[in-house]
Amino acid sequence: MESKYIDLLLFLVKGIGPCKSKKLIMQYGYDFLANCTFDEFMTITNNKKIAREYINLRSVNLLKNKYKDLLKGGSKILTYSSKKYPKKLKEIDDPPMLLFYRGNEELLNSDKIQNKTVAIVGTRNPSYEGEKTAYNISKLLSENGYTIISGFAYGIDTFAHKAAIDGLGDTIAVLGCGLDICYPSENKKIYKIIREENLFISEYPDETKPYSYNFPKRNRIISALSESVIVIEAGIKSGTIITVNHALNQGKDVYAVPGSIYSMRSKGTNFLIKEGAIPIVSIDDMIEYFDIKINQRSNIDLTDLQERIFCYIKSNPKIHISNLPIDLNISSGIITKEILELQLIGKIDKLSGNRYISK
Repeated sequence: MESKYIDLLLFLVKGIGPCKSKKLIMQYGYDFLANCTFDEFMTITNNKKIAREYINLRSVNLLKNKYKDLLKGGSKILTYSSKKYPKKLKEIDDPPMLLFYRGNEELLNSDKIQNKTVAIVGTRNPSYEGEKTAYNISKLLSENGYTIISGFAYGIDTFAHKAAIDGLGDTIAVLGCGLDICYPSENKKIYKIIREENLFISEYPDETKPYSYNFPKRNRIISALSESVIVIEAGIKSGTIITVNHALNQGKDVYAVPGSIYSMRSKGTNFLIKEGAIPIVSIDDMIEYFDIKINQRSNIDLTDLQERIFCYIKSNPKIHISNLPIDLNISSGIITKEILELQLIGKIDKLSGNRYISK
């Protein structure tokens, strides 16, 4: 029996799960799993119901038909034993036995996905500043050859994907439902673009509805495929923190953009920084951490708020960032995000000691 059908069998049997499936494959091998008796499988699982279901489903013809049925919805499948299965995903303790995908399969195993990938995640209910920060950071990374990975959820995820597309880079969206379902429905436009030019992946077959309990599970895939994770606005108890915990367990670097101490949206990011996450507070941080180059865009139109901050810095060269919230009566969280944007578009420079000058 081909190994891909054993992967499918482990996927189908209730009560085994990804973690146990990998352990069975690593410890016993595909030959054993293809030929073991009921008693042998019962011995290693210690569960008669699971062993009985496993043996009853272990028919080549039955599994071939099951595999064909899973393809009918339009999504393609990579099994755990496939040579094209993402190497990064194989390294975690609980990789999905089946990975459903639509789009550019090459993104999963190219040199780029191995070396230059960043997950950008955050709240589904961001502030305007959070949206802008997610967009600007994602676009900057995308323009510098990074593949942006996120969960396609409303909010920070959406702006990360949009920015990657606008930056003419690659993006991978990891869904918590079947790939034939655009969830949230408001994302239909970028759903079509990602499906045609980039990549959707999911551990759930087509027609699987976006049940709430699917999303925490899919977060381990987001972090696994990424070299690092950037968090932009998150509650202290949220799916984003689950992604961070997966990332830390997988040995990934975690970055966070700080925000106002008065904002519930910033409690998660500020907590992460307190616990050791690497803060991103300026464009210099992005240059240092991600080895990027800045495209000068000095002619871009500034918002009224940006113009106000820029004019103040221009009139007060080498001003310390701590003076801005007080002198301009603007919260420190908003100042941090707008300062980052002004650096991104090449309007100001950061000096040593958190001081800034205009260009």
